[in-house]
Amino acid sequence: MEKILGAYTIGMLQDLLMLRHTLERHRKSFFDVEEYIEQQIALRTKEKVRKKVYMIKSCPVCGTRMSFSPVNTGPRNQTGDNSTAVFYCPKCDEDYWETRSIEEIVKDLRKEA
Repeated sequence: MEKILGAYTIGMLQDLLMLRHTLERHRKSFFDVEEYIEQQIALRTKEKVRKKVYMIKSCPVCGTRMSFSPVNTGPRNQTGDNSTAVFYCPKCDEDYWETRSIEEIVKDLRKEA
């Protein structure tokens, strides 16, 4: 066992046991944990993308930096169309709606930078 678990601290192993008990109590498995971790990584990756592109496109009307918000990603930001994002100018209220994927938008923004 030392060869297998030697890299982990006692605290980490105790946390693992506690996790196992919690999973058993809720009839879940480590496969469910793996799926949850993958979902969280995907969400955090999307969040990092959002933060990197925030306020980086210039308004075509007044030149002010526009804010960026993904849309149609959940129940709270539905627009009723196929938009994926909106650029909004806080100075003149101009908005520019995108239908390309977030990845395509980010790729183009990086080219412009």
